[in-house]
Amino acid sequence: MIVEAAITEFLTSGYAQTSVEAVARRAGISTRTLYRLVENKAALFRMAAESRIEASLASPDTAGTAQSGVEEQLAQIVLGYARLFLSEEAARTARLVMAEMDQFPEVGASYREMALKVSDTLEAHIRRLAAAGKIACPEPALAADLLRGMIIGPQRQMLLGLRPPMGAVELEAWAASCVRMFLYG
Repeated sequence: MIVEAAITEFLTSGYAQTSVEAVARRAGISTRTLYRLVENKAALFRMAAESRIEASLASPDTAGTAQSGVEEQLAQIVLGYARLFLSEEAARTARLVMAEMDQFPEVGASYREMALKVSDTLEAHIRRLAAAGKIACPEPALAADLLRGMIIGPQRQMLLGLRPPMGAVELEAWAASCVRMFLYG
């Protein structure tokens, strides 16, 4: 409830215009209660971003132990990653960060930190699949970079308004295409 309120406020009003008080109001709690959970607006932004990342990466974390095939496991991982960078909310968040990071360096720092966490998670999955002999991958870091580039390729077009953000069906199709290209060429 707090995370949703924070995301809505940040995306609607921008970082500069969002206040902890407005988020508390939207969440239906007192400002005092919210300040018990987060010390300031930057911490609130970070909490909202981390929540989205954890939600998107939750299913991939279990994918490595699932009995499903490599293509299915990798598709879950890639879909979680794609949701973080190619959805409507992702495009709006990226625009917000780009617009406000000069004035509020903590916004850019949080975004970079979260992006690195997501990148590291993708690379860790590639390493696990390679170590288990499920994919032929002599250079997991390079493979993860190439896969990551393939996944987020449309992001620049989206941010420039040349392509609309992807909906759920398109995200799934894009993720599946990336996985097939990664695995089979």
